[in-house]
Amino acid sequence: MSDADPLRLFVGTSLPEPVIAGIRRCAAPLLQAPGWRVMPELQWHLTALFLGNRPAGEVQGIRRLVRSVAAETPRFHVLNGRLVTMPEERPTMLWVRFDPNPVLTELHQRLADALGLAPDSRTPYWPHITLARSSGVVPFHREESVCMERFAIDHLTVFSSELHPAGSVHTPLASYIFT
Repeated sequence: MSDADPLRLFVGTSLPEPVIAGIRRCAAPLLQAPGWRVMPELQWHLTALFLGNRPAGEVQGIRRLVRSVAAETPRFHVLNGRLVTMPEERPTMLWVRFDPNPVLTELHQRLADALGLAPDSRTPYWPHITLARSSGVVPFHREESVCMERFAIDHLTVFSSELHPAGSVHTPLASYIFT
């Protein structure tokens, strides 16, 4: 791969096995329903910023900037994760969606500023973990009860994401613990 070849990149937080197991238990009835293509559990993550296609030669600089932002970020939690389908009109994704969090919104903004990107324009910024996708329309679902009370965000990982017919494959390139 040359430095000019593009990589599809994002910055997020990977999930530890106990969190994956908790989501698996909570979401099992929906994940087993017809129509869903469940993402591999090791691919589940919470995205802080999607970078899009970037030249491979930029990866080292991106890693340096993400490390700098992580060094200035305290550990925090997202709260009240509920199972929802998105978008509300003609849903095609199943999420664990957390309450909006001002610390994550600020982190999203700081990453965008550091990397020279526009932040997501949708407000509020909804922290979420994508569990499954559907190529067809599935019934709208919004769980009132909390599936995951809290999830600690204590690191950032730079991921590459390769698109394949069976779904995206996310590869961690570098992780940085918050200080």
